[in-house]
Amino acid sequence: MTETGPQPAVVANDLEIVFGRLRRRLRFEAPPDGIPLSQMVVLNRLERDGPQTTSALASVEHVRPQSMASTVAGLIAQRLVTRSAHATDKRSMVLDITDAGRKVVLANRQSRGAWLAKAIAATLDGADRQLLADAIKVIERLVDSDPD
Repeated sequence: MTETGPQPAVVANDLEIVFGRLRRRLRFEAPPDGIPLSQMVVLNRLERDGPQTTSALASVEHVRPQSMASTVAGLIAQRLVTRSAHATDKRSMVLDITDAGRKVVLANRQSRGAWLAKAIAATLDGADRQLLADAIKVIERLVDSDPD
């Protein structure tokens, strides 16, 4: 079977460059007193998916457990996340977002998210928005894959 389309290495390079630019732009659009993007990712995940362990968060975000523990410690210190004993595994701790954490998520959506939503609305027609929505699903599949 002959494969068509751009070479995977070229697409990978272009994707990395575009995502880097988007990440920098989102940082720029963040409120001046906002929290780091790494902490925002954890708050969003807890708000969307509910309570989780540090190791589960590290796994789903593809970061080292030690890095996630550091990120979580900052959130706990700011009282944006709570830690409590796991219901069935007393060796594990479960993290949950606080009301203050939810307020931070909302403020973030109103700044970073507002810029992105405005850019999408101003730049993309309906067909392009659908293409972007479909691409997000493909990118999620890519992020969750294990090609080895």
